[in-house]
Amino acid sequence: MKKVTLNFKATKVSFAILLLFVALAVFVLSQEFLSMREKEIIYRGPGVTEVKMLSEYFPDLEATNGDTEIYVLKGTKPGASALILGGTHPNEPAGFLSAVFLIENAVLEEGTLYVIPRANNSAFTCTDPQEGSPMRFTIQTDNGERWFRFGSRATNPVDQWPDPEIYVHASSGQRLSGSETRNLNRSYPGRKDGTFTEKISYGITELINKEEIDFFIDLHEASPEYPTINAIVAHENSMQLASQSLINMQVEGVDISLEPSPKNLHGLSHRELGDFTNTLPVLMETSNPAQGRLRGRTNEALIVEGKDKFYEMAAKYGRLYVPFDENGHPIDERVARHVTGVVQLANSYNELNLGEKIVIKGIPTYNEIANGGLKTYLKHKNEEVSYEVNQNETEQSKKAVKTSIPTSTVEDGTIIEPWETKGKFTPEKASTTTIETYKICEGTDVENEITVLTAKEEGPTVFIIAGQHGDEIASYTAIDQLKDMEIKKGKLYILSPANKPGATAEQKRRYVFDKEDLNRSFPGKTNGTRAELLASAIYSEIESIRPVIVLDHHEARRIETNVDFLGSSLIYSTLNGIEDMFLNMYQATQDGELCSGPFNFYSPGPIGSLNNVVATNLQIPVLTIETYRGYQLERRIEDHLAIVGYILRYYEMVD
Repeated sequence: MKKVTLNFKATKVSFAILLLFVALAVFVLSQEFLSMREKEIIYRGPGVTEVKMLSEYFPDLEATNGDTEIYVLKGTKPGASALILGGTHPNEPAGFLSAVFLIENAVLEEGTLYVIPRANNSAFTCTDPQEGSPMRFTIQTDNGERWFRFGSRATNPVDQWPDPEIYVHASSGQRLSGSETRNLNRSYPGRKDGTFTEKISYGITELINKEEIDFFIDLHEASPEYPTINAIVAHENSMQLASQSLINMQVEGVDISLEPSPKNLHGLSHRELGDFTNTLPVLMETSNPAQGRLRGRTNEALIVEGKDKFYEMAAKYGRLYVPFDENGHPIDERVARHVTGVVQLANSYNELNLGEKIVIKGIPTYNEIANGGLKTYLKHKNEEVSYEVNQNETEQSKKAVKTSIPTSTVEDGTIIEPWETKGKFTPEKASTTTIETYKICEGTDVENEITVLTAKEEGPTVFIIAGQHGDEIASYTAIDQLKDMEIKKGKLYILSPANKPGATAEQKRRYVFDKEDLNRSFPGKTNGTRAELLASAIYSEIESIRPVIVLDHHEARRIETNVDFLGSSLIYSTLNGIEDMFLNMYQATQDGELCSGPFNFYSPGPIGSLNNVVATNLQIPVLTIETYRGYQLERRIEDHLAIVGYILRYYEMVD
């Protein structure tokens, strides 16, 4: 028998390499997993008068992934009320985008429109297994690119698990496949003591009852081979409303059919809400090849363009229930169908005199949306999500501050409560560090000064910028304290406040001059606006210096003026080379070991921002630090300094 000799040294090395590879794979996958919890921005349109949470109607949902935003569009005159659901199934993106479209464009003259874009918020945090679906897709708009989440048909199993072998619908006793227990549209009317998904549907049912919703529209999509497609599905109580709407849509050039809600199929919104509430429920379906069984590769192009050669072949063989040629069924067309359906259902409700009127304005025609594309109507604002508050909203906004954030007391919108910053960083005064300054944009209205700290020992270079918006006081108040600090290695460049005109104005302002936003002007122009001139100079300095990281310090607005509340947060467009540092720092904020409270994280930075442009063009990671302006100034300053201290210690530039 041949003797086998093991090389233990080689085995240990191989094991170490394998272990390192596994650790790296786990880290990368964890980033992908965490990124699914990141929400896209929904801009508050001119018609939005209030934003509520579903937990206001069923408190058990509070602080869970079942809680979700309800956008309220209230007319100047009282009238009927309607509820629109998008995102019941987040792998049916036209439903979600149609809800976003209404939020950002619709204005009510009479009545009230309630819109829930993420009906099953939990299902947006995962994708369906073994489907190979992308986690997000992008829409090119007239003002830049916007991304949106592509999720799952069912509630994330992290929130509800395990599935039973057989799902028994509570109120009817109907038996379905066990996986349907996480399908929101098989759980109505819901139960207050039921599963996680049943609690979500119970919250929606409570909203309908408490707000006395007159009619309800659930926006869906179906695969081209599914019989119920390009259709309105209506409860028998809603059949008159749906029939009139179908005629109106066909007059507008939309080919659509009408299907009765099956009486023996339970748990669906159009069945149970008609049986258990006084609302008139309908469900709308469009053709989505990205969820069909005959499709090819599932990617962003299929989701957005809706073209698939395999469906073209299936259409030639007569296997589909909708026409399908080389033009496919793009998302522009599918959203146009849904949005037109919502408007015509409202018009029909008025024509039939079914109750008080509901009048929706600001919505283009079907052809304008389908042919002009979403790019015109889902414009990227290229600005932080901030809005002026109408006087009649002030009290609601103050209430939102009190109910949305745990507080001790709230005075003039500022949260007054004790805090502890465990990672508090106090800069040491320079003793051996060389301090120099030089000017940028010299002789112009935006002339400014960059401070350079050089240690005796060579090391990494870090660039810190604060105060791009002159009214974000804590950012540059904190960073100004670093201009005469001691560093033990490397170089530190500091530009604070970057927007000197805005920061030094008698009434501190966001903009450089007029409506010139420095942080939407990158990479800038030497012959452009003054904000673009300054942005060009800053961009050129960073390009020349090539720091290992850029720290960009900001402040997030209070809830009164920011419906898409950022709060204390970290924003990045790339983590190129800083993955470990970022993950550990983020976890430290969550564990209460660094800042005064936990930070969220978002990605990517807005179009035209320093974060987005430097990361994309120069491949230099930029970390934007936002502190929440609803906290006291001293607390926000401490948080800014704590994060700077953490990062400088990571690069061994300070003790």
